This record gives sequence, structure tokens and C-alpha cells, in this order.
Amino acid sequence: MSSNYDDLFNEVKLLNDFEEFMKQEELEIYYERDFIFDKYIEYFISNHYWNDLNKYFMNPENLNDITLIRYIMETAEYTVWDEIEKKMSSETIILFIREKIYNTAIFTKLNDMLINKVDDILTAKCYENWNLLFLQLLLP
Repeated sequence: MSSNYDDLFNEVKLLNDFEEFMKQEELEIYYERDFIFDKYIEYFISNHYWNDLNKYFMNPENLNDITLIRYIMETAEYTVWDEIEKKMSSETIILFIREKIYNTAIFTKLNDMLINKVDDILTAKCYENWNLLFLQLLLP
């Protein structure tokens, strides 16, 4: 059931808007392995961007709920999918279900991008430190 979702999200816009939001709210982003982004991502999505979430998708006019559900099922944690199932079974208004699906997809993607950014920064720092150590060993 694996699919390629590389062209689903406008990743640059999503990450830039999140970082800009954090600056405007005067919240600090710590690019560290143990930093939890969850509450900031939820705040970003629910309070500021729900009305305009489509801008974070590459082709919002061709987007459908099934694609987002498949993306969530394949990439999110099981507990996240459980929340979607509960919403689908308890809610009768499709717009509220759709809101939960869109929010969860954006949350999952943004969280993954931030974790990858942390890993990239840590890798770069390790590589930089290794190079400095190597140069110090070579110098008399």
C-alpha cells in the first residue's frame, strides 16, 4: 500500500510559514532531538491556518480525502489514526471529519519535516565537529 507522497505537500511554504508563525508568536524553536513540536504545530494549525490549509498542498483542487487518509495511515503513528477513526465514527457532519483529516495530515507532515530538520542539523554539527577534531589532530 506504499505510495509516493512527495508531490502532495508544498513543503517549503509549510515550513516557512511555521517558522514565521513561531517568530510572530515569540516562541522559540529548538532544533534539538528531544524538543517536542506537537503543541506548537497544533496551535499553528488550529488557531491560525485552518481556513487556508489548502495553500500547503501542491494541487488542492485535485486533493481528496482518501489520499489524505492513505497518507495518514502510512506515515502517522497508530494513535493518530485511532483519533481519525473515532472522529469518523462519532461525527455526522462531513466538514468536521474533513477538518480533522486535513489537520492531521498537515500535523504529520510538519512534524516529520521538523524532525528531519533536527536530524540534518545534528548531522551537520557532528560532521563539522569531526572535521575540526581531524584538523586539530593534523596541526602540530
